Amino acid sequence: MLTIQRPSVTDVSVYNPNEIIYIKGDESTDGSIRIIPDISTGVNAEFQLRASGVWNDTGIQIAASTIFLGRDLEVKAAGDWILTTDVQVDHEALIPHIEFTDAAGTVPYAHVPILSPLIEDFPIQPDFSSEVITNAYRGSSTNPAELLVKRIKYKTGSVAATDDVTVSYNRPPGVTFWTQNYPASHFPANSDVTIELKGLLEGFPGETINTEIDSNANFSLKSDLSGVAYAVGDFYLLTEESLMTFESGLDNVITSFVNKDVMVNVIGNLMAVGAPNDVA
Repeated sequence: MLTIQRPSVTDVSVYNPNEIIYIKGDESTDGSIRIIPDISTGVNAEFQLRASGVWNDTGIQIAASTIFLGRDLEVKAAGDWILTTDVQVDHEALIPHIEFTDAAGTVPYAHVPILSPLIEDFPIQPDFSSEVITNAYRGSSTNPAELLVKRIKYKTGSVAATDDVTVSYNRPPGVTFWTQNYPASHFPANSDVTIELKGLLEGFPGETINTEIDSNANFSLKSDLSGVAYAVGDFYLLTEESLMTFESGLDNVITSFVNKDVMVNVIGNLMAVGAPNDVA
């Protein structure tokens, strides 16, 4: 029997029979969401949504870095890549993937992400000679290259936050791809503020990223004279190379016309016909 006391003194056991937890609605209302033991083995949890009078499995949304496989491996999002971390030794890795489209199907080769060493304190807007006082800051910037961003840093001005602060990033026309709530204490006056982007955010050359920083009370950010907030970022430059499969490799490796020797590029990678990049 599950009993949770709320200010209304509601006994949720009335709505939650054994082995079913309704987190929204109830058994007979469309739009309700519940958790049950999975119907196959009964040893895992299954999320279901009621629509058109029937219950079906539904998805869940979690933060970018909260999935743990066992106690050693953490799985995160890194743009459209999957990032894994060995939590014991803090060893990180990106997983190659194979892209496909409805029109063309699978591209010929798997893509391998190649990262530069971490670039720290890259100037997004480096002028902090003034400040902007607001409860709803809006700004935008343009990505200089393809990259994975690890953190963004701001400077607060003379007005400390006195209520919770929400930081969000979105792409035009306003689709939010990252958001986080912070206590007011994270935005004290005249301080450096770091926004850790756990899981990494991906950006593409020339892409516009909009910044929204909101609170119920005024706070201030260091800015240039036009009111654009100071910001610097830590990120990895990202390039993609192709990973050749055995069968396609045999068919596409370039050989010398004269003696049929296999040809390589200046850094020793095999060269293949039709690959977007020289194949490693």
